[in-house]
This record gives sequence, structure tokens and C-alpha cells, in this order.
Amino acid sequence: MTFRILASGKVVADPQRRTAANGNDCSTALLRVDDEGEPTIISLIAFGDLADAVLGCGRGDSLSVSGRAKLTAWVDRTGVEKHGLGVSIEQFAALKPRLKPAARARRTAGQPARARRQTGRSVRDSGPPLPADDVGDLWAGGPLP
Repeated sequence: MTFRILASGKVVADPQRRTAANGNDCSTALLRVDDEGEPTIISLIAFGDLADAVLGCGRGDSLSVSGRAKLTAWVDRTGVEKHGLGVSIEQFAALKPRLKPAARARRTAGQPARARRQTGRSVRDSGPPLPADDVGDLWAGGPLP
């Protein structure tokens, strides 16, 4: 039985790149969804461009996913039957994806190393200082109570 699901939670560990049975690349991850009571761990799998996007996330990142879900069951090492949920991601949104080292290198390419070290951020991100602005003209109704 499969059904559609929308789940939001935190990534438990860094996503892993894998190769599917048909030879296509995919990525897998675990998502911890906290609800009332015990948290639920959801196994995620993504293919194609979504696989690369999921690999940009890391442990602790907030993630929302939607896709086809399937209930799973297995017996653990101690002989206890466990139940889980597997989701094939069709859409996802990351609150703050982590830049991979290659993307980080592209972002700072062409900038003097000295400038990056001094500011701790990209020279491109540091615009001119903002002018002083009096906010008194925003409220014409007199002083606030």
C-alpha cells in the first residue's frame, strides 16, 4: 500500500549518495519528525536533480518533503518487530541548505584571499554602508502611547 505524505522535520545524519538497482544515482536520508509522544524516523530516497539537492542538506537541517510513502516492517537484531515509513521524495524544501565545498569554492572564486579572511564573508556581499535614517517621519500621529 502506498499513499501520499507531507512531512517536516530535521535531518538525522548527512544524506548519502547511492546507486539504485537500475544504475541511476540517488540519495538517501533520515528525517526525524517530532510529534506528540515519540518521534518518528522517516527513510527518504530522492532521484535525479532532487538527489543532488538533498545532498546539499546536512545533519540538523530543517526539511519538508512530499511524495509517495510506504509502510515498512522488519525484525531488528534482538528479534523485536519494528515498523517504519519510507518516502520517495517528489518535492522538498530546505530551510537553510548547506553549501557543498565545491559550491563554496565557486562562491568565493576570484575574490582576494585577504578580503575573505578579514571580513569572514564574501566581498560581493558587503555593500556600501547604509545611510543614517530618522524614523520620526514614519508616524505622523504624534508620540506612541
